Amino acid sequence: MKQVLSKIINGDLAFTTMFDFVKDLVFLMEVRGSSYHYIYVNQSAFKVLKSDDSIYGRKLEDVLSLEQYMVLAPKYDQVQSTLKSVEFIEESSVSDKVTFGETSLNPIVTEEGDCRYILAIVRDVTEIKQEEQKTRAKEKRLDSLVKYNREAVFEFNLDGRFVSVNDRAMEISGYEYDEFIGQSFKPIVVKKYLADAVKLFEKALSGTSAEYEIAIHHKKGHQVYLLINKIPIIVDDMLVGIYGIAKDITKQKKLEYLLQESEQRYKSLFENHPDAIFTYDTKGHFISGNAEVENLSGYTRAELLGKSIESLIEPVDVDRALNYFKKAVTGKKSQRYETSGRNKNGSRLDLSVTKIPIVVNNDVVGIYGVTKDITSEKRLQKELIEKTEELEAFWNNSVDPIFLANNNLDIVQCNPAFERLFNYKIEELPGLKNERIPFELGEEIEEIITECIGNGKNILLKETKRRTKNGDLLDILASYTPALDKDEKVTGVYGFYKNVTHLKTIERELKKTQEKFQLITENAFDVITLTDFSGLITYVSPSNEMILGYKYEDYINYSYRNFIHPDDQETFGKRLEAMKIEDHLSTVEIRMRHKKGHYIWMDISTSTILEDGQTKKAVMIARDATERKDLQNQLENAAYYDYLSGLPNRRVFDDKLNQAIIQANRLNKKVAILMLDGQGFKQINDTYGHDAGDAVIKEMARRLESSVEKNATVTRRGGDEMAVIISDIEFLKEAEDTAKCIIQALNEPFYFNGINIQIGAGIGISLYPDDTDDKKRLVTYADRALYQAKEAGGSRYRLYQNNSVERGRD
Repeated sequence: MKQVLSKIINGDLAFTTMFDFVKDLVFLMEVRGSSYHYIYVNQSAFKVLKSDDSIYGRKLEDVLSLEQYMVLAPKYDQVQSTLKSVEFIEESSVSDKVTFGETSLNPIVTEEGDCRYILAIVRDVTEIKQEEQKTRAKEKRLDSLVKYNREAVFEFNLDGRFVSVNDRAMEISGYEYDEFIGQSFKPIVVKKYLADAVKLFEKALSGTSAEYEIAIHHKKGHQVYLLINKIPIIVDDMLVGIYGIAKDITKQKKLEYLLQESEQRYKSLFENHPDAIFTYDTKGHFISGNAEVENLSGYTRAELLGKSIESLIEPVDVDRALNYFKKAVTGKKSQRYETSGRNKNGSRLDLSVTKIPIVVNNDVVGIYGVTKDITSEKRLQKELIEKTEELEAFWNNSVDPIFLANNNLDIVQCNPAFERLFNYKIEELPGLKNERIPFELGEEIEEIITECIGNGKNILLKETKRRTKNGDLLDILASYTPALDKDEKVTGVYGFYKNVTHLKTIERELKKTQEKFQLITENAFDVITLTDFSGLITYVSPSNEMILGYKYEDYINYSYRNFIHPDDQETFGKRLEAMKIEDHLSTVEIRMRHKKGHYIWMDISTSTILEDGQTKKAVMIARDATERKDLQNQLENAAYYDYLSGLPNRRVFDDKLNQAIIQANRLNKKVAILMLDGQGFKQINDTYGHDAGDAVIKEMARRLESSVEKNATVTRRGGDEMAVIISDIEFLKEAEDTAKCIIQALNEPFYFNGINIQIGAGIGISLYPDDTDDKKRLVTYADRALYQAKEAGGSRYRLYQNNSVERGRD
């Protein structure tokens, strides 16, 4: 740079000529204090400044305008102070022509570090700046077009991500600008339309515009329908993005849906209407119809096409039908009438027809013929007339009274039979309500009002009484049914009476006889049962429930055998068979099942009933034999068991000992006898009384039974003396272990009326056959051992051995 500077300063012609051919403006400025002087200017710069060599040495402010100087001077100052280059673009106006220069100010620094010179190079960038301004203007116009477009505009990059959106796009989607930018379009597209949206986006990437409909998810959740035009963005022949211009067609889609729904509803109403709908042109020719047209006429719609209206009408009704058709066309009003016609099979039809004009733009373009088959209704009307005549005949000729009353139960109409029975004429009936219904039956009025008139229910075969005009009281079987008007509203009640006075008199006589029989059976303590000879029960007296727990309905139509103990079935069966042959009173003892499951002994006396001279039924008179059987069992029990303790007595002891010895001989086992006597029993009786003594005996018996195994039998021999037989043992130790358990159990405290009574006991043990094989001696040896135990005092046991008593244990 210094050499360049030296050559310029020294006026090197070759070097300066080189700069003269440079289009850029070149200035070399010398720094003199705070001012800047021109020392070199190339030819391009001379032309722009319109100057010559006279410019050399002049100051910057002397050459430039004040405005230009005020812009450039600070730049030069900055270069001098920072010793760094400064670049900037300067706008200037020469001869009303605006130019732009890209200026570069470069400091030339000496070895001492001072900035002595500044080299200024100015390049003309006017064309570049003008192109930039044009581009920016285009961008602004495009931005304005996008921003203020009435349609939504989306800009995508090549990956399908949003680059920008306009306000309308945000408005119709509900999303903010930042929620779009950088996101893929796929998540907001409704799944149903996603595949097509991707396919058409790819088509736009190929450089082809595409228009299609999709639906997107609004931020609030509902769907928005859009008509989108995808436009490729091409810059310098390169695809850089995609514009999507979207029109909100949601309202249009809703209107299309409503129109479609309306059409479907009309079509559904038309096709599914229960009546036949014929569509005619204004000349009366068939052009279309619903499915019911085919059902009614028997013709297919293709067969009916073009047929005239009169072809389906009976000849006698054609003129009238055409007249109504003409009125509908000319008057633009519906016409309704009844006529008759025939279907394809020739069957005559009664028809109700409504002719409805089809009006479009105030012109009648056709006629709907809504046709209903009323053949059944007409037939029913005819049948109703016939039935009415029949009912009138029934009303007038019935032998039973019939009447019609209003909701106040005032009779407004009655048949001749009613007048004959009660001796009233129809004109006499109003106001005689209390005469007809005895005072004591007045609640019947309330029932009729509530059930029949209020709830619309029938009251059937109600036994009641009515009074005639002469005051005679009649037995009446009455039925009531609501009287309904055409709207099925209750307007009164029909009453049907049957005079059963004679029958009721016979019934009362029979009832008296039955009551006498019932009085006997229902108050008998014994159970009286009637059966046939298969055992099927036809009657059982109430006492059965008291004795066996079964109600009347539990027995009726069931076999008597179902309630007999299985072991007594044979006995009962034989008795039943014997009754068929001979009729005499006999008694059998069997067990009958109680409802709770247990069995009760019954004494049953059996006999037969004759009907028309033949034996048809059997009578069972059963008496509860429980008390007798219990007494019998008690007597048997008293012979073998102690009444106080419930333990077996001496008699059982002897039997059990015999059985134990026989079994021991057979099995080569041993038998032990434990003789036991309580301590101080007499003192307990004397001190606390016999109740205490009895309680001690019972407690001893309980503790003894709980202390022995299943192979032991506990018996009471008298007083507080008890004995235990232990059978099927192999070793003496088993008897000793039992004795120990007994002593331990008896030593436990026993409280009677709050008093602690010490029981305790002594025990003597003998062993068969070790001590003896004689039963009586075995008992005697046990008694001896007991004696020794009592002599030793306290609760303890002793063993008998070799005619002496072995030492026992406490």
